[in-house]
Amino acid sequence: GEVIYFQVDKGDIGSDKMSGFYYFVNNKYYSYGGGFEDNITVNNGSTLKGTFSGVVSLGTDDTQFLTFTNSSVNINY
Repeated sequence: GEVIYFQVDKGDIGSDKMSGFYYFVNNKYYSYGGGFEDNITVNNGSTLKGTFSGVVSLGTDDTQFLTFTNSSVNINY
């Protein structure tokens, strides 16, 4: 399976609010490096919405990359 993990502080909205972004797939993990952008538009204690895009690299190997484009998050909790 695939898992995307990130953190956003409670109530934070705006750009560059995601931290600790990881993408897990096929027993490997990718983490963000330069050029990663996010924008959190709703963060009200029950809903988290936003967009993200950019490059993630495989573990500590900065020669293998994946690119997220026009990606979004919409979580009700």
